[in-house]
Amino acid sequence: MRGKNLLIILLALTILAPSLVLGSQLRIVEPSGTDYSWGSIPLSVSFTDSYGDSINNASVTVQWETGNTSLTYNSTSERYEGTANIIKMGDYTFTALTTYDGENFSDSKQIHVNSSKVEVSIVKPTGDYGAGTIPVQLEVKVGGEEGNTTATLSAGNITKTVYPPYVDVIDLGEGDYTITATVSADNNNATATSNIHVSKDILRTDIVNPRNQTYSKSIPVDADVWSNSVFVHHIQVTGKVYENGTLVYAFPIPESQDHYSTTINLDPGYYKLVVEANRDDNIVRDTIYFGVEGIVQTNNTTVVIPKKKEMDWGIIWTDLKRRYYSKGAEGVIAVILRDPFTGLEIPNANVSCCVFVDAHKECFQLNGDGVYQNKYMFGEEGWYEIKVNASALGYEKAMISFPPIQVGKPEIKPPAGYEEIDNYMFTIMSPEKDKTYPENKGLPLRIQLLTKEGMPVTDANVTARLVGIEFPLDYDINGEYYAETEPIAAGTYNLTFTVSHNETTFQRSTKVYVSANKLNVQIVSPVNGTNITSNNALIQALVKDQSGDIVPDANVEAIMTSPESGPHTISLTRNLETGYYELNYTLDAPGKWKVKIVASKIGLISGSDETNFIASFEKQFTISTKDVVAGAIIIASIIIIVIILRAML
Repeated sequence: MRGKNLLIILLALTILAPSLVLGSQLRIVEPSGTDYSWGSIPLSVSFTDSYGDSINNASVTVQWETGNTSLTYNSTSERYEGTANIIKMGDYTFTALTTYDGENFSDSKQIHVNSSKVEVSIVKPTGDYGAGTIPVQLEVKVGGEEGNTTATLSAGNITKTVYPPYVDVIDLGEGDYTITATVSADNNNATATSNIHVSKDILRTDIVNPRNQTYSKSIPVDADVWSNSVFVHHIQVTGKVYENGTLVYAFPIPESQDHYSTTINLDPGYYKLVVEANRDDNIVRDTIYFGVEGIVQTNNTTVVIPKKKEMDWGIIWTDLKRRYYSKGAEGVIAVILRDPFTGLEIPNANVSCCVFVDAHKECFQLNGDGVYQNKYMFGEEGWYEIKVNASALGYEKAMISFPPIQVGKPEIKPPAGYEEIDNYMFTIMSPEKDKTYPENKGLPLRIQLLTKEGMPVTDANVTARLVGIEFPLDYDINGEYYAETEPIAAGTYNLTFTVSHNETTFQRSTKVYVSANKLNVQIVSPVNGTNITSNNALIQALVKDQSGDIVPDANVEAIMTSPESGPHTISLTRNLETGYYELNYTLDAPGKWKVKIVASKIGLISGSDETNFIASFEKQFTISTKDVVAGAIIIASIIIIVIILRAML
């Protein structure tokens, strides 16, 4: 009997042994090695119960230093599987985790990734350029992060090293080139190419001095020479002075630290200066007119050429000396003009005043003789800005802006797209977000700076930096500062604005897209002048780039102008069967309709097309439930009134 019981106990232990010894087990099967290249690394995890059978209804995740992923059960392999995308060289620990029946299970495996994903792209040069100094900008990433290694750039027989932040220049002559950028880092490398065409040099010269004014005998001559928005060094620059159409003086202009500069001496008179830059027989010119003060004898006539002087401003407000007034306040806007040397008032000046409030502008003359003034009624609420312009014989033209004046308590209307920074409302107005601008033209720069109360800030220092060149922005009106860059080549650029005011300085950057490629929009339907007899119109447009290729992912909108309700803007979607951007549009009224279709895409210049058509359907008049109820109420009211009147009679 004891032997039989012992046999039963041994049999039970045999059955229960796996449970007593092993329990459920989570185990990383893959990765099976320890050394991997960057990219997708297979993950495979086994999860079994006490009997070694696979558990298929658990939730298994794998974590590592830079990410995590959920695995999916594969019934064929009886494992939980997935991938880990690792693009940076280094040591990684994979940890598999799951919770099952209230218990936590985990397993870990260490691997080494022996290389990083290396990426390089050529932002510029792309497209067409003039010969000479051509800008270079690369984007480099190593392991998904901004690169900190060198790149090799080659074009024709030129090879150079480009260092972070990967902005440089390269000198190329006329011809077609394949630009190749190569980066090697962390046991991996990457290459990018860009095909460009270099034509004859696109030069531009600007006369900095003299300007349109009168000088003493010694005249400074300063000029800049640009190619592809880059200052051109070591070329031949000459100046030619003409008087009454006759060449009187020619001279070389040597390069100095900031400009091509020299000084010339001329007798009294009126002159034209032509500055000429020559690079490989590519000649560009700029012209300016100026005078030299003194006495000139012409045909026995004595002519005195005065030197223009800057006017001194004396600003007075006879009534308005505060910054805030009630609606309807009247004040006198007045200025005093004085000679800077004698201090005497300047008579016979032409003084104009413009008052800006919101979108309104009103201009008028200030009258007087030394003291120039006029009354003004501040008749509406808003922030007022006042600009006065003055000119007088023998003096430089001058302009002055008064500080903003608040009248009433105007509602603060933050501009679209503004950003609140410290105590300011800051808006980048130009370049517009995601808009592409044409190449080889100046880029308009405009920002708006307001206080939190919506008051224009008129005395900030604002600059913009693009391709290593800094552009100061001048104050305009309504808190707006503006400038225009040199002509720039096609490419993608990073533009940074810097604003300084009252010991506060901040910077904001935006992307600038410049291209030579313009979208071509062709309205397919409706055909111009067609007659549509139903209230349904099929709107179709074909969108191509300059090479004639269809653009499949443009943003396309139609502005439908109704003869009854005015313009309506709608979006068009692309029909994959026809290739057209299209929409079935329900017309709300018969008559003459106008259609304008505008297409845009980042990296391409926007394009548009217009057409007109006639809708001649009969407009259907419908009665709504609301109208029926209203009519029933009126009829019932009439019946009740009639009954009451009959009862009274």
